[in-house]
Amino acid sequence: MHESTPHLISFLGTGNYQPVTYRFHPEGPGVETRYAALAIRKLLGPGGTTIFATAKAMETHGADIAAAFAEAGLDQPQIVPITNGATPTELQANFRTLLDTMTATSAPLVVDITHGFRSQPFFAGAALHLYRALGDSQPIQVLYGAYEAKDDHNEAPIWDLTAFVETADWSTAIATFLATGHGTALADLAESTGRAWGKAWGLSGRQGDPPQLLGLATALRSVCQALDGIRIGELLLPPAPGRTSLVTGLLEAIANVRPQLEERLPVLQEPMNRLEAMLRPLSLTENHLASDAGHNALAALAQIYLDWGRLAEAAVVLREGWTCRLAPPEATCPTQPGFDEAQRRHWDAVFAEIRDIAGPVAEVRNDIQHGGMKKRPLPKDRVRPRLEAEVQRFAASGRIEPPTSTGSVWFVSRHPGAKEWAKRQGISISRMVDHLDPEQIQPGDTVIGTLPIHLAAQVCQRGARFFFLSLDLPPEARGEELSLEDMEHYGACLHEFEVRKRETIPPTDPALPSASATQPTEKTAPDKNRSMSD
Repeated sequence: MHESTPHLISFLGTGNYQPVTYRFHPEGPGVETRYAALAIRKLLGPGGTTIFATAKAMETHGADIAAAFAEAGLDQPQIVPITNGATPTELQANFRTLLDTMTATSAPLVVDITHGFRSQPFFAGAALHLYRALGDSQPIQVLYGAYEAKDDHNEAPIWDLTAFVETADWSTAIATFLATGHGTALADLAESTGRAWGKAWGLSGRQGDPPQLLGLATALRSVCQALDGIRIGELLLPPAPGRTSLVTGLLEAIANVRPQLEERLPVLQEPMNRLEAMLRPLSLTENHLASDAGHNALAALAQIYLDWGRLAEAAVVLREGWTCRLAPPEATCPTQPGFDEAQRRHWDAVFAEIRDIAGPVAEVRNDIQHGGMKKRPLPKDRVRPRLEAEVQRFAASGRIEPPTSTGSVWFVSRHPGAKEWAKRQGISISRMVDHLDPEQIQPGDTVIGTLPIHLAAQVCQRGARFFFLSLDLPPEARGEELSLEDMEHYGACLHEFEVRKRETIPPTDPALPSASATQPTEKTAPDKNRSMSD
């Protein structure tokens, strides 16, 4: 039983109840009485009791049960009148009365469903389920005095039906996770049940295998945190050789706990099967996402987010999945020591140039991220269908090849480290020069470097693309030779610019501020012989 004295909730019917000795355990104490509620209250110890009864039930048993409680030295039960429940309105009123009584007490609850109409245990179960779903409910135990199971000595067991309440809790928590990906309630339930099973296992002298539910709770929490934070690598990839990804770890935890669930909560086998079926496509043995197996896992993860209605997360997975479809293994393994972040940025940029794929993905992803805060956002009823179509397109895709350029790729830098950095990024360089002569640039060429703005404009004017090599240099590093390590340390990256010269403006143009507007001048008397037009 619970450590604190629980509040007992019971029902009273109109039946011809006969005396019987009720016991929790065959070897435990017993109480002989006509009323299961009295026996349970006596066996539980002193505490409050609420009995729901119709007018007819009170007429039949009210005085007798009050006298029986008094004779047993127990506090008088509070009798709460209810209707026969003959109409939906009456049933709803009975339900509301029962739920209000449950929520009014801060003590653990014991619900006795032995007596009363056949419908009363059913709506009591519904009230219990809602009470638990409210989140701030107290522990509950459900008991049934099985008079029909009495033995030759006129002794009847009190059956504990609490496991069926726990089954409803588990089913709701699993259903929530399957429908939304939010599994905090499921992890909390696994933890609380695991602690209870662990305590019982310890009291039994540690007989049999130790409970495995705490391991399930830990694995669930880790997966849910990664799902909420969109930690794709942690979900799908192992953190180190010999270890497993978060998803694979959760699948292993489910397998470990299955024998105990089969023994104690067998009805959970089907919900757990569905949970396992949802997670199985996300389990990988490889340590990167550049393979077909990695692509399938990414497609499955995007679809799962989509099924949950979590469109922003689905769009993120879709975008990163396309880069993984292009990139080599070292650019698709964020959990691994060999992950090359610079390579990742490079292949992100390469994918962005595949306009027929990257364009639609970027459009729907940006639309979601901006929350419709644009002049012409996508109609709200088209966002999901557009994303669904892109996810299906990704799932059906094969490996894609990066776009090829018909022109030359010029890399302009005097720093040896910059040249090494370019090679590290996998950039195919045609011409490596210290200084650029724009007259040599042809349409379709690509120029990479830190050009003065007027040279960058000439490059673009000649039909070439210009990528600015950006570095976050502190003052003391400017003008110094940069090594490969310096380039990476200062965050080297490429930004494409389109530079266009508008027109040449002479120094005397009125659009430019004059020296007198910016510098102090000596005051002189006005020359009356000069006109304003001078």
